[in-house]
Amino acid sequence: MFTGAGRLLAATLLVTSFTVAAAPSASAAVCVWTRTALPTTGDRTAGDVTGGNDGGVLVGNTYKPNPIFAGSGPKYGAVWSGGKLVASAADPGTQFSGINNAGTVVGFTIDADGHSHAATFSSTTGAATPLPVDSSWINTTADAINTAGDIAGTADFGGSSHVVVWHAGGHKVLSQSSSRLDLVHGIDDQGRVLADIALPAADNELSGVVWDASGARHVLAGVDSQTWHTTFAIRGGLVAGSYDEAQAALWKVDGTLSSKIAGGTKAEAIGATGTVGGQAYDTAAQKYSTVLWKAGTVIATLPTNSITAGVVVVGPDDHTAAGSEYGRTWGGGPSDLPVTWHCM
Repeated sequence: MFTGAGRLLAATLLVTSFTVAAAPSASAAVCVWTRTALPTTGDRTAGDVTGGNDGGVLVGNTYKPNPIFAGSGPKYGAVWSGGKLVASAADPGTQFSGINNAGTVVGFTIDADGHSHAATFSSTTGAATPLPVDSSWINTTADAINTAGDIAGTADFGGSSHVVVWHAGGHKVLSQSSSRLDLVHGIDDQGRVLADIALPAADNELSGVVWDASGARHVLAGVDSQTWHTTFAIRGGLVAGSYDEAQAALWKVDGTLSSKIAGGTKAEAIGATGTVGGQAYDTAAQKYSTVLWKAGTVIATLPTNSITAGVVVVGPDDHTAAGSEYGRTWGGGPSDLPVTWHCM
């Protein structure tokens, strides 16, 4: 079974996108997209972006890179605002996963025995406040938070992982959420939770599931023993992901398929106006690119300095985005770099 740290690494490995030269956005007056690496600290020159809010505050982690081996040095949660590193976790193994518009950061700490503990954190000091848990829970993570402060994450107990929601000082385990591996990706302002879980119908491969506020579970359309889906974001009544891990797609929150995005391989982030960030593939040029779509049409191609990159945040005005450039071709790993993109 994965610990909280293992789950976060597994989730990162699922997110992959690639690079091409910059192009202007069509969402407003013509502008040029530029790329900026976010600052890190000391010898922790690698890092990733895991979330952000509509005020431009980003969260993620920094760590010492290790490009030779699969692992890296311990991660330290980080907060960036205005392109500056404004807070960093003091303890190794403390990781930040998300932030809401009020500035509450969520993530987890890791103790000396390697167990993860869900917590909220100060966006100015990085100080941790543990979330309430059941005494039977072995590992917990807090992975996403909505505007109201509801938090979605995971808890390990009874030999498997379960999806958990913390609300108003209490917590509940979502029905039919037991799995060998749960990857929670979001909780929207209506209290709907998005996760990838191992479904028997998908031959024990991960596939996207949405729980609505009543606790009803909706498996994304198209799953069978040969086909499964990877998801990344939930917002505005839509889920962004990859249909059969090959085709960028959007689903409605009731699980029905909304659309497949032409030329896209992954839909990874959803902005406030519905702009989608992700990966596209040009079959003629045999080249991948990191792009923004509006209504299924590419409106911008984002510049990167590495072979692969992932979009995690799309700004509310469609003129900013953030994510991670990956240090290896197949996805995130021990030498990633947190970056932002701006359209000027």
